Amino acid sequence: MDSEIMVETLPLLGTCNLCLNEGAVKSMLIGHKYNGKSEVYAEILEKCFAIDVSLLQLGDTKRLICDICIVRLRDCMMFRHQVETSFNTLETAYKLHKDDKIDNDGIKREITLNVDFDDDLPNVDDDDDDERDPEIKPEIKTEPEECTRRTRSRTVKKIPTKCTVKKHHDLTETESMLQTGLFPFKIRKNRTFSCSICPEKSTNLDDIKVGF
Repeated sequence: MDSEIMVETLPLLGTCNLCLNEGAVKSMLIGHKYNGKSEVYAEILEKCFAIDVSLLQLGDTKRLICDICIVRLRDCMMFRHQVETSFNTLETAYKLHKDDKIDNDGIKREITLNVDFDDDLPNVDDDDDDERDPEIKPEIKTEPEECTRRTRSRTVKKIPTKCTVKKHHDLTETESMLQTGLFPFKIRKNRTFSCSICPEKSTNLDDIKVGF
């Protein structure tokens, strides 16, 4: 019975280019599986330290890396990713703060404009007061009218006084005429005689004279 031949990959022995220690190494130029992803250590080295191993003049030296340096290189890659994320976060926060500041400045300008407009309002009120002056003037004119009415009413009240003075004057003249033998009387349209002093009336003038 033939025995099966088992083949096992032997570790590559050599000198690590990153720490110069001899031992089991891997090539940095080919891809290696790690956590379901392929990683090329030469690309990681270039991303983290901007070192392109293909451009280095090393002669026949192979581009090799040991397991310890692979772990440290992965940590550098993770740290690089952390740094990039942090700076991106800071940059985004700055942009947001800048935009908020611009918005706040715009709001402050609007508030300032509103305040300036409010400061101009008293002048508008003054104009309104000037426009309202004609409405006040009729009220001012009303007082003279009341004074005129009062003056007229007082004048009307004084008329009887003037009439009384006139009657007194007429009575004095009538008495003077009687003393001289004259008898004053009035003749109405219906041929009725009336006394100039008293309201007595009669169609016979002698009847009126009897009273004197």
